[in-house]
Amino acid sequence: MTRVHKGLIVGAVALVGVWAMIGPVLQALVIGSKHRARRAACAHNLKQLGTAMHAYAVDYGDHFPDKLSRLYPSYVSHLAVFCCPATFCDVSPRDIDANTNYSYVPGLTRTDPPHTLVMFDRSGFHNGRRSQLLVDGQVEWSNRR
Repeated sequence: MTRVHKGLIVGAVALVGVWAMIGPVLQALVIGSKHRARRAACAHNLKQLGTAMHAYAVDYGDHFPDKLSRLYPSYVSHLAVFCCPATFCDVSPRDIDANTNYSYVPGLTRTDPPHTLVMFDRSGFHNGRRSQLLVDGQVEWSNRR
């Protein structure tokens, strides 16, 4: 074998080795970005539900609905909003309350303390954290399960 061929073979082996080391890192970055996108979409869903609950409360004497299904279709037009994007959730208009990924605390009003928990993601697919909606409409991340 000539010197040039040996150099090409060594270069190719080195390139394969570098890609073998970089590959898992790139894969972790892609998976991490997908997870962050799902987490952001989950928070967005809760924010939309919070906005719908406040609109409902304006119409019903500052009271939030006694169940989430009262928001559909007058205040929330898409059923997908009732599901965390990190999970599979099959919601129909008849079973919103039974099949949503969000736990809801009924009996609250718009005038309750601002940091009162109204709803949270119970899916458990956010690395031990959950998104939660507060009475004032804020969505925050919590380490609680």
